[in-house]
Amino acid sequence: MTLVIRDVREHELDSVLALNNAVGPRILALDATRLQWFYANASYFRIAEVDGVMAGFLIALRESANYSSPNFRWFRERYPEFIYIDRIVIAEPYRGLGLGRIFYCDVTSYAELRVPLLACEVFLEPRDDAA
Repeated sequence: MTLVIRDVREHELDSVLALNNAVGPRILALDATRLQWFYANASYFRIAEVDGVMAGFLIALRESANYSSPNFRWFRERYPEFIYIDRIVIAEPYRGLGLGRIFYCDVTSYAELRVPLLACEVFLEPRDDAA
């Protein structure tokens, strides 16, 4: 198995959109306009390729992003500098391989050179054990 974590390329956004929306209710659906906004505004937008196939992605934003998410705004009201993980998606055939852990290690390395805080939301009620 060959794994590559790298920045997404604009021509891959349709594949990212399909992967995001295939997950179902575990993550908010996106449309092409919103995904293009993430592409233009995310400080971290990387994909995982396994043997040349897109297996997942992670999107994270800096505190300066003009993002309307109430969870993002909660952090912005309390912290002057942070990177906020908005979403991580792993395609079904690649779950259980540790890709989520690898993404979190990569985004942590990215963030620790830039900001004092890495933030994300976690669904506790209702629990999302699959995520």
